[in-house]
Amino acid sequence: MFMRLGVALTLGLVLAPAIAGGIVSVRKQIEASMVLTGTIEIDASGQVVDYQLDQPDKVDPGALQVLRGSVAHWRFEPVIRDGRAVPARSRMSARLVARKRDDGNFQAMVTDADFPGMPEPGAVAITGKNLVRPAFPDRPLRDGVSAMAYVVVKVGANGLVEEAAVEQINLAGVANESKMASWRESFANASLKAARASTFTMPTAGEQLGQSMAVRIPYAYQIDGGVLIDKSYGQWVAYVPGPRQPVPWLLGVHAGSPDLVAANSLQPLGTQPGLRLLSPLGNG
Repeated sequence: MFMRLGVALTLGLVLAPAIAGGIVSVRKQIEASMVLTGTIEIDASGQVVDYQLDQPDKVDPGALQVLRGSVAHWRFEPVIRDGRAVPARSRMSARLVARKRDDGNFQAMVTDADFPGMPEPGAVAITGKNLVRPAFPDRPLRDGVSAMAYVVVKVGANGLVEEAAVEQINLAGVANESKMASWRESFANASLKAARASTFTMPTAGEQLGQSMAVRIPYAYQIDGGVLIDKSYGQWVAYVPGPRQPVPWLLGVHAGSPDLVAANSLQPLGTQPGLRLLSPLGNG
């Protein structure tokens, strides 16, 4: 579902001094997004019965309307158990993106979603034991540039990080390509340093006992007027999307999209989706 948003949605990104022509091309890439999480229920035919968002009172009203309009048209592949279709319930992550139109208004739609199923009763998941918060790198801090960095780590059975790689860095700043590359490098180095120093509590039972696991970590670097801030859940965040880098050791692992991970959360990778959506995400 598409929807025009009011002027309250502003894309207030930092504009660094640079060659005008280079900035113009980059500014056309600017978008705003948010990730909403919750649960969704379907009946035996795959029709949506109900859905519930986490912290709905914190979500921008325009975003709630966009999601509501899309969910109304969703239809899923029926879940078969013991040879018959049954109702099902799943966790849900939905990414909403808003882009500015030529007329100055904004259009928003659901661009990606994941439905990873519900944890089995008594399931033990990987959790963060000591998640190191990265230091805000000096160069972007001086320039007043925020970012969202997505890092994937491979965690050994002992809870220590064995490998780490940056998947994507979205910048809340516009400059020429070399300047933006410099910002991304700074955020990448800070994120990798924090990720490699973090430790995890591994599952103590189940199929993943004694095995290494892949986990996605989103790092939010947020600054407003020189002051570090914490952008709350359910609010639009504007940025220039960065290129997504492949992670060689994730080949064959169901990883989904890094943009579907909410800030300040962990996403274990390798779990297949619990529900399969048959209809289009945005407009049914």
